[in-house]
Amino acid sequence: MPILPSALGPLITQNVAANFTGLSGTNPLTQKSPAYFTEFCTSIAKGLATGIPTITFDTLDTGFRGVPAKPGIGTGSGIIVDLDDMDRAIYTEVRNQVIASYGETTHHVYPPGGTNSGVYLRAFSKGVAAALKTHFATAWTLASTHPQIYAGTGSLLGKIKNISATSIQAAILSQSPSLKGAFWPKMALAVGTGIKTSLETKATGTVTITGICAPSAKQLCAIPGSGLGSGIAT
Repeated sequence: MPILPSALGPLITQNVAANFTGLSGTNPLTQKSPAYFTEFCTSIAKGLATGIPTITFDTLDTGFRGVPAKPGIGTGSGIIVDLDDMDRAIYTEVRNQVIASYGETTHHVYPPGGTNSGVYLRAFSKGVAAALKTHFATAWTLASTHPQIYAGTGSLLGKIKNISATSIQAAILSQSPSLKGAFWPKMALAVGTGIKTSLETKATGTVTITGICAPSAKQLCAIPGSGLGSGIAT
């Protein structure tokens, strides 16, 4: 499983707890009953592991091509999360759900500051975003095919696709049986939507493309060019 809840769960829990402690001076993990806070954080990690079992992507390739074309195979590791964009996306989606549910909110538009109530929501969104940035950088193995380029690199920037926010939401809810609040399903959807949006628009990664092209009277090689590839992260 590419996302390991045993690794991601503690990252989310510790990051969010540290952010809240920095704001209020009180660590949620040292309160009398920290079980709800822990379940809140770990359910996101477990839900992501189930809701995003694989990631499909396209690539924009540069390197060398052949005439006739010679294909290449791409390999790589890690998906690089844009920390600021992930933070913003999660914060904004949760804030939007608050407004949709209650008609208003005291949370300022991202980024909140000072004593605005939004700094507590951002303590959560930034903690999750930082955990994802750390974990995703090593969690994924990338494999791809490249019909036009046989040697070079492929970039994933803006090419991740088919992540389902509702699948993430359902998986988070299945891992949080103690959290019964009416807003929790909406927050789980907001988290899933924010993660989906940021991954599909701002996350990146790189594959190294290798293949064989043997020059001959009928085969030209080492022609600089570009192309498109496709692959899967597992």
